Amino acid sequence: MSTTKSITTASNTVAVLIILGIVIAANVIVSQFRGMRGDLTEEKLYTLSDGTKDLVKDLERDVTLKFFYSKTAEGLPIQLKQYAQRIIDLLKEYEAHSGKRVVVELLNPTPDSDEEEWARKYGLTPQGLPMLGGEELYLGLVASSGKNEAAIPFIAPNVEPQLEYLVTRLVHEVTLDERPKLGLISSLPVMGGPQLPPQMSQGRPPSQPWYFTEALRSQWEIEDLGATATEIADDIRTVLLIQPKNLSDDTLYALDQFVLRGGRLFAFVDPMCYIETRVMPQQNQFGFMNANSDLNKLTESWGAALSVGQVVGDFGNKTQQGFQPSPVMPTFRADAINRDEVATSSLKMLTMLFPGSLTTKSVEGVNLTKLITTSVEAGEINSFQAMGDPQQLQQELKPSGEKTVAVRMNGTFKTNFPDKDGDSHLAESTEDGVVILIADVDMIADQIGVRMLNFLGSRMAQPLNDNLTFLENMVEQLNGSDALIGLRSRGTYERPFDKVQDMQAAAQKQFQAEATKLQEKVREAQKRINELQADKSADQKFIFSKEQKDELKKLREEEFAASKKLKEVRKELRKDVDNLGTRLKVLNIAAVPAIIALFGIARGLRRRGMSSAA
Repeated sequence: MSTTKSITTASNTVAVLIILGIVIAANVIVSQFRGMRGDLTEEKLYTLSDGTKDLVKDLERDVTLKFFYSKTAEGLPIQLKQYAQRIIDLLKEYEAHSGKRVVVELLNPTPDSDEEEWARKYGLTPQGLPMLGGEELYLGLVASSGKNEAAIPFIAPNVEPQLEYLVTRLVHEVTLDERPKLGLISSLPVMGGPQLPPQMSQGRPPSQPWYFTEALRSQWEIEDLGATATEIADDIRTVLLIQPKNLSDDTLYALDQFVLRGGRLFAFVDPMCYIETRVMPQQNQFGFMNANSDLNKLTESWGAALSVGQVVGDFGNKTQQGFQPSPVMPTFRADAINRDEVATSSLKMLTMLFPGSLTTKSVEGVNLTKLITTSVEAGEINSFQAMGDPQQLQQELKPSGEKTVAVRMNGTFKTNFPDKDGDSHLAESTEDGVVILIADVDMIADQIGVRMLNFLGSRMAQPLNDNLTFLENMVEQLNGSDALIGLRSRGTYERPFDKVQDMQAAAQKQFQAEATKLQEKVREAQKRINELQADKSADQKFIFSKEQKDELKKLREEEFAASKKLKEVRKELRKDVDNLGTRLKVLNIAAVPAIIALFGIARGLRRRGMSSAA
């Protein structure tokens, strides 16, 4: 028996050593193939998109990616080291899929080295971290192809969700002989405002460019055409039109002819532009009543027109903000976004503020595609009511069915200026044109689309939704390149807690019901008190009668009871959310150890059975 036990012990020891040897050998082998890794995320967030693979596979020119990383800097946090390694792994993926067209170079710019000198020549921005003892950290990327060069000065950790897009755009940019032009017409200072005279600026600095212009500038040459443009050059393929106000007939005619000769028009109009009242208060003295725009003189005959002065509220897509969800600030998710369109198929979340509704009709020769629609619980309300009391808005806004918020029209268009003449005048399209019409301007403003951050002195943007992704995808599509469209929507890693949102919505419904009951009781009590007051003589007007005191006492008791009920609703919601969080924590913490324990128990029982059999 002792001999059998010794043999079993020796066998177990040998088995453990063999398993240990296999694990070590596997690690050594796998470490030589960093690109071989599994991606278990639902949306394959760590796998190169098909668009990127197609782009690098079809490159006609060699591209060198130079990654400058201060890997030997003293005191470098482990998190930054891991982040840098993920960047390297990603760059190696580009190299692996490019058929040797992309070459990755890893450079360590130590102080006073040739690598540091090159990094500075390329315009990379080092960052000084307190833990580095005064030494600067380089974490930048340079792409070069022939004479073309482009760089990401510093790849901050918070831009990791957009890293594939940034690198792919960099590769695409250096392979172009020249950047395509993008025309811009806007009544808002989206390119940044000039310094105002002291008497008007009130000490405020010039306004910063809107972030979307900075994002577009890296790939397109933006040409500001001005709000009074009377012609659009032939080398401009796309015009971006934002809050078109008081456009002259000459400017409208220029846009009309631009579309008829095959141009692409991307227009943002708005029944009530909140951002305009914030950035241009001196030009908008009438507030929201004047903060509107439309392009109906052109687009109505082509198939779509804005319902002027009417704001859309959507109870089915309210933006949840604690216990004050707003139907006039809708967040459109998958069901509201056209999943069949390549530029919108992977968008998850679009947030708008006081959007409008587009009425559509069938026009011969024009194909109309709805890009964003509301739920069937949407209705329209005038802009004055939309800015009123939120609780009153909930009562006045009546659902009337699905509304259209964004459309694309393409095909052959007829001119809106049939009385014009001349050799260059076009009565109808000579080439298929494209018009995209969006009934909201606020969605592309920084305040709605991104959270601006300051990382070690650099201005960074963290996406709050897919608003700017939508803008960039559409511009990309209009200019004819599809390579980047599939990966841009991967920019937001935040996942909504649908279960929690459902719980909040149910609690809000109960909360609103209790609040409505309380308001009704208050109105009834006030009405009764006023009736009692009217029955008094003139000399008793300022003295409460016994009946009035009883009514007030009853009102206070009802208010107290209702307030207690509302607190209970909040308390139960917090309790349910906390319980859900606890269950998730237990599952996350205990699941893996439990699986390992069960595996160990099963293995032990199996071995014991084998020993008994022996």
